[in-house]
Amino acid sequence: MRYPAIFSLMLFVACTSAVSTSKQNDITTPADSIDVSPIKNVEEKQPQQIEVPPEIQYVENNTLITGNYRIWETADDPETLLNKGKWLDIHQDGPIFAITPLNYQKSNGYDDCAGIATKRIEASSGSLLLTNLAVITSKEIQPISLMNNKIWPNEKIDFDFLGNTYRLAGVGSIGSSEVFTDDDGHEEIFHEVSDYQLQLIDPKGQTTVLLSEESFQDTFMRIDFVGDLDGDNKPDFIISVPRNYEEERVLLILSTKMSNGKIVVYEASRQFDC
Repeated sequence: MRYPAIFSLMLFVACTSAVSTSKQNDITTPADSIDVSPIKNVEEKQPQQIEVPPEIQYVENNTLITGNYRIWETADDPETLLNKGKWLDIHQDGPIFAITPLNYQKSNGYDDCAGIATKRIEASSGSLLLTNLAVITSKEIQPISLMNNKIWPNEKIDFDFLGNTYRLAGVGSIGSSEVFTDDDGHEEIFHEVSDYQLQLIDPKGQTTVLLSEESFQDTFMRIDFVGDLDGDNKPDFIISVPRNYEEERVLLILSTKMSNGKIVVYEASRQFDC
């Protein structure tokens, strides 16, 4: 299987991505927008690869994605995790993103490819991520869209959030590129990327590495959400980062977990290799 065969599905999901928020009566309104003019209040500099390995701490079991899970052992059962703590569902509900108490359905199945029993977890239509983090509470968020939800090496996007300008920059190497036509007849370009970093540059010019991946196998990153989830008036991120085409992997990055270049990333993934 090649990346172009799944690109249209990923592109469809991507249409739900990237919001910025400000809370009012439990519904945040889009007071901010994408700024395509030259950046004004972020220190201007060319992003470069950060040579020292970024201090990224990956944490599991605080987030979960819907779908089929292979049950190799008891710990693989997603309900084992869902039975611990209070879970919320981050999902798109029409023109808004909603964070609501989780109401899920389960079903048992069998994976012919792996020869193993499975359990499927389904939640709200448009569910992006499930979480049990206490810092995230029920609310509604009015989304806005970034210009692009994929940031290739040597590309950058500036966006305004509550009166401050932030920059997302891609750093890495492109080995080869190809143009293909998706199911809707649109031409798209795909790059083979290695040594990739996604960097966030805040209004003070401080750089934090959000992602660091040595390589991708027929896949790439996609920003699904930008907005304030933890209530500190700074942008948080939900990013799809599958390392190969037989993996679904979603990262939750909260601004309250960034400090002096160090970052905690909440990771949820499932495999469907054959």
